Amino acid sequence: MRFYTPAGLKNKIKLWSLRMIFECDGVYELVLRREDVCEFFGLSADLDKEDLPEAAKMLKDELRRLEKLESAGKIGSNANLNANLELVKNTLGLNSTERDLLEFFAITKSVGAIKELMNHIRVDTFELSYFISKVLGIRLNLVKSALKTSSALLSCKIIRLDKCRYKPDFNDLIEFCDENLPFNLLELKKPSIDELFAGILRKCSASKLEISDFEHLDIKVNDVLKYLQNCQKGANILLHGLPGTGKTEFCKMIAKELGKELYEVAFCDEDGDNLNALARFSSLICANALLDEKNSIILFDEIEDIFGKKSLSKALINRTLEENAVPTFWLTNDVFGMDDAYIRRFDMVIEFKIPPKARRKELIASYTKGSVGEKTINKLAKNKDIAPALISSASKVLNALKVEDEKERNKLFATLINGNLNAQGKLRIESKKSKKTKGVELPQSYDTSYINTSVDPQAMVAGIKERPNARICIYGVPGTGKSAYAKYIARELGREIIIKKASELLGMYVGENEKNIARAFREAKEKKAVLCFDEVDSFLGERSTAVRSWEVSMVNEMLVQMESFNGVFIATTNLCESLDKASLRRFDMKIEFGYLKAEQACELFKKECELLGLEVNAGALERISSLRALTPGDFAAVKRANAFCPISSADNFANRLKDEVRLKNAENSKKIGF
Repeated sequence: MRFYTPAGLKNKIKLWSLRMIFECDGVYELVLRREDVCEFFGLSADLDKEDLPEAAKMLKDELRRLEKLESAGKIGSNANLNANLELVKNTLGLNSTERDLLEFFAITKSVGAIKELMNHIRVDTFELSYFISKVLGIRLNLVKSALKTSSALLSCKIIRLDKCRYKPDFNDLIEFCDENLPFNLLELKKPSIDELFAGILRKCSASKLEISDFEHLDIKVNDVLKYLQNCQKGANILLHGLPGTGKTEFCKMIAKELGKELYEVAFCDEDGDNLNALARFSSLICANALLDEKNSIILFDEIEDIFGKKSLSKALINRTLEENAVPTFWLTNDVFGMDDAYIRRFDMVIEFKIPPKARRKELIASYTKGSVGEKTINKLAKNKDIAPALISSASKVLNALKVEDEKERNKLFATLINGNLNAQGKLRIESKKSKKTKGVELPQSYDTSYINTSVDPQAMVAGIKERPNARICIYGVPGTGKSAYAKYIARELGREIIIKKASELLGMYVGENEKNIARAFREAKEKKAVLCFDEVDSFLGERSTAVRSWEVSMVNEMLVQMESFNGVFIATTNLCESLDKASLRRFDMKIEFGYLKAEQACELFKKECELLGLEVNAGALERISSLRALTPGDFAAVKRANAFCPISSADNFANRLKDEVRLKNAENSKKIGF
């Protein structure tokens, strides 16, 4: 196999290689073992031991010849490579030594003959300057300066040194921020800087949206434009919000309005594999060094992969936020995962919400180009989960299919929207026949008269309607209808209900619980929803018995949020006695739900039998009235089993309920022993 050598570089590569051969132990033997390497140096492929002295003399003569050519400035070069190196040198402000080192690193990464030799060179960062000085014939002090962390070559992160303690292969010691750059330097003819660094810089397409498309944001778009026009140093603007709410399109629109180019820092390589946090952040620093700060804007997406990673220095992140030259938009779907210390360093923080109903109607009409009827638009626009990106993607399919029948077009568009919502776990858009309130689903037999409590449930709902600011703790044994009553309150108020369980809010990282709790209260406030914390004892445990600091801080966060929440908050628990005493004082009411009274149980049994088409008899009612630990939850459990094991009669129904109670009592009476 013959090595490919770019035009004009053969003498230079031979010179460097021969210096390495006589400087490094073991490399000379490699030359004699490899047929293709021998061929590159003009040696016979089948050398015997007695031929070695002659081969060594031949190589030393060749080295002297090449060094004379170097002294005379006739060693040769590649015109394409030289032009591209000058472009990088001028863009990054490299000195001549840094430029020569970049050339050396690029060639050793991309040209076969010298790359093969480099795989057998063992050198660490302490020996690197001396090694390069010998190979390139550059003064040692100049090489050392060029390889300092503060040098223009290394500070811009165009290359990184693997500072391992052991001696790695040379090719493992040097890593390019863009692994395609060495090849681009050799191959591309008259490229732009973003074409040369295409692996980390991707020019964004122009936006089709206007300023008016973002009028629903809390901040005025013109204020963002004015700030970016007047700021003296690189601005940092954090955009956060649900996926599909238009964060990327906003950046494109801003760039268009300012007459600047928008570049996205890559988050994956050309094979589609995600880059690690260090590689991505290095790419961002490199982009800042490469781009014209007056004519460019950077888009850095999915920043949740960056912040909080232990592989990145906090000092490096903070310094980048404070010293970057090019205006940068930082995008995330979840700002709550970020440390407040980072958030404070952003010039602007803008939340992207799903547009209001009126704007959603305009977007649907615009994207579908008038092909969807007004009734369908009105129905779809009512759903608060329809983000602009969802409207855009569904419209793209609809417009491509060109369905002629209007009824079929409306149906297809609604189906596309519903399919996406369903996949996201969102509530589908129901037809007019459905009158469900979002998130509020109650059994057909639900009635507050089946709640065993000392408070009149209906009177309390009426009171909340008059003064919709309440903090209520509902406690009692499982199955007594605590969560169902919270849903009932929301339905009667005509509001959405947000139910949060421990599994949704408790995280594995320090500080994550508090942020999740704060986010839940904030979401309820924004949606004017009833907020219900199920199993609230998981969040409001007695602080005096806490063994970890985060348990105390979590309770403190709950108390602060409850105190400041100006809405309806309902907490349910089976373990009221374990709640922090201070939390109990924060609740306006503490209501206990107990087992069904005999008359309540009988009335509920009769209603459920009616819904199931079963005839009630006195014997069944007598058995029901004798059960002393029956709850609405027991009825629900038996009815779920009816779906695959039908209830044959009222007696069968009563017997199943009796079994539920017996099993429950048996579980409660179990003792641990040996």
